[in-house]
Order: sequence, then C-alpha cells, then structure tokens
Amino acid sequence: MHSSEPRPAELDSDGAQIPAASPPGGGQYRSRCDTTAPGFRLAEVSIRNFRGIEDLKLELDETTVLIGENNSGKTAVLKAIELCLSRPGGPDRPPFDDYDYHLASETASPEEAAPIDIRLHFRELTPNAVPREVQESLAEVLVLGDGGRRQLTLQVTSGYDRDQLDFVTESVFLDVEGRPMKLATASLAADLRRAVPVNFLSALRDAGREFRPRGQFWREFLSANDLPAADRARFEAEMADLNRNLIESHPPLREVRSHLDRAGEVITFGTDDPVTVDALPSHASALLSQARVNLTSRQGAMLPLERQGEGARSLAVLLLFDAYLRRRLGEEGEAVLPITILEEPEAHLHPAAIRLLMARIQEFPGQKIVSTHSGDIVGGLDPASVRRLVYRHGQVRAYRSDWDSDSISEKDRQTFQRMIRRGRGDLLFARCWLLHEGETEAVLFPGVAEAIGRPFDQYGVATVPCADVTRGSLFRLANEFGIPWLLVCDDDEAGRKKYEKPAREHLGDAVAADIVRPYRDVETLLQTSGFEDLYGGQLDKIAAARQAVERMSAKPASVPRVLTEIIEKVIELAGA
Repeated sequence: MHSSEPRPAELDSDGAQIPAASPPGGGQYRSRCDTTAPGFRLAEVSIRNFRGIEDLKLELDETTVLIGENNSGKTAVLKAIELCLSRPGGPDRPPFDDYDYHLASETASPEEAAPIDIRLHFRELTPNAVPREVQESLAEVLVLGDGGRRQLTLQVTSGYDRDQLDFVTESVFLDVEGRPMKLATASLAADLRRAVPVNFLSALRDAGREFRPRGQFWREFLSANDLPAADRARFEAEMADLNRNLIESHPPLREVRSHLDRAGEVITFGTDDPVTVDALPSHASALLSQARVNLTSRQGAMLPLERQGEGARSLAVLLLFDAYLRRRLGEEGEAVLPITILEEPEAHLHPAAIRLLMARIQEFPGQKIVSTHSGDIVGGLDPASVRRLVYRHGQVRAYRSDWDSDSISEKDRQTFQRMIRRGRGDLLFARCWLLHEGETEAVLFPGVAEAIGRPFDQYGVATVPCADVTRGSLFRLANEFGIPWLLVCDDDEAGRKKYEKPAREHLGDAVAADIVRPYRDVETLLQTSGFEDLYGGQLDKIAAARQAVERMSAKPASVPRVLTEIIEKVIELAGA
C-alpha cells in the first residue's frame, strides 16, 4: 500500500485554479486535483472491531471508489462513516446495534466483543482552505498539523461496560498526537454535522419511497414557502375558482354537496356555507404534495415514474439525490463541505448508462465515496481513486495504486486506457491474473480451464495479455492492488528477457506470484500434443487454438498435461 498527500491545485496568473488535464486517451475520469474538491475533507478513516473489520485504515480522495468481493467490508466502511457523522447518538439513541460489534467466532456475543473504535480524520488540502464559518464553529477542535494545515479527528468508541451493565458509546476529538482533547458535546457534534453533512444512498433504491411527499430528498422541493407570497395567493384563488366551477359543472358532486349542506340544520358550524367539496387541493402546500414525476414512453405516452422499469426509477432517484445536494449546497454556501456516500449506483442500469452516470456522480458537489461491483464504473476511473478491499486470512486489507505517479510511462498509461478502460475494468475485481504473451493463450487458457471443469469465472481468474505493455508496470499494478499473479512466458530468449526478467524484479512485492516457462512456444506445444493437423493449412493460429479447445472439451483426456498444471497453479494462487 502507498500513502501520498493530495497535490495542491495549480493556479493561473490571476490566482484561479487551473482545471486538471484529462488523462491520456481522453478518459472520463476526473483528477484528484479537481476544481470542485472541497478545501477540507475526510482524508482517512480508521476502523477497528466494527462488523467484519478487525483493523483497517483507509485513505480517501475527492472521489474514492471501493471494490472487492462480497463480504470484503465495503458496506461496513460506508456505514461506519455514516453512523459516526449523521446520527447524534447519546444514551437514548446509540448509533450501534448488536450486529455492529466484531464477533470473532460463532459463539461470541456483543458483550464479549472488543470495543468499536472508529476515527475520522479531516484535513485541509492547502493552508487556510477551511471556510471561515467552519473555522469559527469548530475552533475548539480544529488543530494545526503538518504544513500549517488545519485538521480535525473525531473518535467514536463503543463497548460493553460491565459496571453499568450496558453498552456505552463515547465521541471525542483528538489532538495531533491522537490524544483525547475534548468531548464531542451535542453542540460540537451538531456543528460538525452542519459543516460536513453526510448523505447516504443505499443500493436498494426505491423510487416509490423516495418520491413520496415525505421522502428524505423529494420533500425538500415541495415546500409552498418557496413560492412568492403574491404568486401563492394567486394560485390558491385560481384553484378555488377552478374547483368551484368543476363542482358546479358536475351534477353528481353538486347533488352530494347540496345534501351535505343540510348538516347545518342539525349542527351549528358558524357559517352559512358549511360544506365544500374539493376535487382539487385548494392550498398550495397540498397541491405541491401531489407533485409526481412522469416519463415519456417509447410510444409517446406520459407514464408516472412508478410504472417505469427498475433502471429508469433507479436513475431518477440518483438524479433527485444530485438535485438535493446542489439545493442544500446553494442554501448553505461554501460553509458546507458535503460527503456523498453511494452504494452500488449501477443497480438496475444498462452498462452504457452506468458509464455516463459515473461521470455525473463525479460532478456531485463535495466528496464522494462509492462502492461498486461494476467493471464499467472502474473502467472509467483514474486507478488512483480505487481502493480494493480484500478479506484474506481473517483480516480485511485495503490496497491502492500510485498509477498516477511520474514513474508510470506515457505509453503504459495509453495501454492501460485501451486495456482496462475499454471493457476490462473487471480485471481489478479478479482474484488472480494469468499473464501471458500472446493472443493464442488468451483463447487457449480459458478454454482448457472449461474443458477440465475448472472454469476461470468460478475462481476469479482473469487472463491478461502483456505483449504491448511494459511488463514491469502490469506486475506493479497487480502488486499494488494485492492481486496474485502467474506469468506464463515462452522458454526462449525473448521470454526470458522481455517477460521473466521484469517479473522477477516485482516478485518480492507480490501477495503471491509465480513464473513458469513451460514450453518453447504454445503453438509448438499443440503441434506435438496431437493437434498437428490444425497447423499448416488455411487456419491461422487463433482459429487453430479455438478448434483445439473444441476437441479438448469433447475429450478432456487430450489436454496436454503442462496446460492442466498451469490451470491448477493459477487457481491455487487465486486462493492465496
């Protein structure tokens, strides 16, 4: 893992920020020096004994994307941040429940669990970047750190107290040395939540719930108080006239009203006109509460949102969320430094929509922390913004890459753009990489794995051609993201110099890795293993490899032993 300070934004001659350059190849991702980045943000989260996480430290950028297998800790990270910042806690409303404590065994109970310890470390990107209003409201707990930059650390702990026979949760602010400095009183906690509001949107997005009049985001747009007083009075008068005319023109309702008027003969209501029938709301607030979203169908019909498909409804919630953030930011001005937490924003969306959506999410105001299982999302990102969480040997670990550092060549950036951003974002989700020289192996290895009943998808193995990449960069990238790898290269001078040599330079930094040179070249192996009739005719080597795979699938015993050994080796590494 690597640690680096965020780079300060460059300024032009007038002192304005210079927008970060686009990555080579025209990628859509935005730099960590983005001009929309808040000057004060959550730089690091440290989590101990929370859910499945025993001990984890995670650095965060303006946009941070968490990837990893199920149960690797992604949701736990998101919830740890949300629980500590968005809920006031207190004796009557503790933020944690029994299942938030780290249970080390099947028989462990929350009362026996080690205390939860979550630390949120906020830091300025540049000195004096914290808005003045925030400086004033949090003056008691803001401290000066390295380079004269202000920082703030909130520690939230929770555990079972045997003297009180109950769970006790405590929040304190720490000094630069990590020592308790001041209790997070209700007032200070409220000031922090106002300055750094957290908005969380889970993967289970229900448009029906979110677009209800009392939905957490939709209700922000339905207040009649936003109408100018004169307009509000005019609308209500017009609605009253329309309502009256409608009832007068509708005989059944007019008859009902005349009968209900007779209630005044029995009960005194204090008016000569005791009954009205409203076909339409007469007050602006009631009218706005009935506002609904309609989308045009392919046939041109306007259909309410709840009658749309899952993808359209999910997208509508995300865009509502964006509008909500911008509204709140507009109300509070630069004194608000929001954190947006999104869990699986790709849910229900088409891959093309996912790629466009992530570009939109990166434009959300403030800091974004996203978890995803989508290669389409990862494929459009700066690899430096990705954090790969891995559960290995009972521990959750976080890996990140310094792919944006100066030590990566321009050629490799362009190759990565071609390889991973254009449809291979899934490579960073793989449990193991099988690196090889050419196109024949790309066809052969997955086919052989299927033929012998060891499909790569089942074990999380991805094949990675490395002929067009400076090999050292690929091995380095795999190591930085904690991905085990196996290099298969030809047993000739080119294989030893171009592939094996740079691989050995990175072997010591790998989680698990190996290098094999099992044959002179793979075509010769196939020709000497019973598939010689596929060569020398009209077939090119790729077509020959495909036909060889078809024969092996029909007769697994025909698979050359050396290929079976490669498959077994890479599957072994995938489980490391």
